[in-house]
Amino acid sequence: MQLYRKLNLLEDEKIIKKLNIASLIVMAVCYVLLLLPPISQLPFKSMFFLVELCAIVISLVIVVILHEGIHGIFFKIFNRKGKVKFGFKNQMVYATSPGSLYRKWQFFLISIAPFVILTTLLLVVMRVWPYTWLRLLIAAHSGACVGDFYWCYLLLTTPKNLLVEDTEVGLNLYKVG
Repeated sequence: MQLYRKLNLLEDEKIIKKLNIASLIVMAVCYVLLLLPPISQLPFKSMFFLVELCAIVISLVIVVILHEGIHGIFFKIFNRKGKVKFGFKNQMVYATSPGSLYRKWQFFLISIAPFVILTTLLLVVMRVWPYTWLRLLIAAHSGACVGDFYWCYLLLTTPKNLLVEDTEVGLNLYKVG
């Protein structure tokens, strides 16, 4: 096995700034795509708005916990012996399985699973319970998935025969064979 590329996401301020900008763009695009009602119909003038604001904050915390938990579950699905750790660094919440090796397709699924599962679930809930704060929550969660999208992009643009080692700060990609 030969090291192909070392990626340090959590300590690379340049990448973090780019991902934060990308996150805001994704949030804005998702917000618009969810066809929010005109500003005049939003409940800014009522006490109900404060309740919705609290619901957004509480829901976002719950979604972040579920998001990282899904990463942890997928780490375990593909490596039952791997240890899963959760952390917070540089304004980023993360799940990691340091030292564990995964095939590219496995790490791709680990990376994209929370977005697919939670966004689908939230869209289903929104069809039944169409509150504005759910739309904002979906947009915020989608923007928060930018780091995962970045991993997926990197995996799609690298050679096929790689193993991915998860580290506490990023990834190591190894050529196999």
